[in-house]
Amino acid sequence: MLRSDYPNTIAAMTLPYDIQLRLEELRREFAEQSRVKVDEMADLLGSEDEARATELPKYVRVTLHEMKGQAGTFGYPLISDIARLAEKYAANARHFDDTTIRHLNALFDMMRNLLVEPEEFDETVSSDLLNSSSAIQGRL
Repeated sequence: MLRSDYPNTIAAMTLPYDIQLRLEELRREFAEQSRVKVDEMADLLGSEDEARATELPKYVRVTLHEMKGQAGTFGYPLISDIARLAEKYAANARHFDDTTIRHLNALFDMMRNLLVEPEEFDETVSSDLLNSSSAIQGRL
């Protein structure tokens, strides 16, 4: 079997129904927890305390790194891409000034719009968000 045949083989396999249900449950949990994390990061970015300058950049990078890795696993490739972009942006920022915070919040808004139930997902919105994130990526 050629290496390029593996994805087709995996896609052709069917999982037992109970495993499919568990995977869907984990996917929903990931989306819910990620929405909470995005909201927490946005709230912290809006705070005016000393932690914003010292601890927040590391917290944001670590949280985005975790989300980036988990998103692809749970079927959110655009979340993974946006989290990668936001992580890189946060890592390159000398400090979290108002412009940096505005850009990160825009990326967080994109993530919120994608972390929806499958029946609420709108493919046109996702392509618009991908184009927007590409524009931001061009600024890095």
